[in-house]
Amino acid sequence: LFIVKETEKNRFERNVEAARIVFSPHRNLPVQPLVFTPKELFERKRIGDYFIEDILTKGEVLYRNGKRPKTNARRMVRVR
Repeated sequence: LFIVKETEKNRFERNVEAARIVFSPHRNLPVQPLVFTPKELFERKRIGDYFIEDILTKGEVLYRNGKRPKTNARRMVRVR
């Protein structure tokens, strides 16, 4: 789960906070959220981080600005 959020918290605090929110003992779904600030995201894109580029080009947008995107605005992940 990739999250972009404007915050002053350090990376560890952000990721722990997000993990606490998404974790549910009732679901058997392993999730490791990654929380980047817009500045960090910009820097990773600038240096050509392939992992981040894959997320941005192949990932599915679940929420944007607190709202679900329109169906045609989603980018779907293709599994091969």
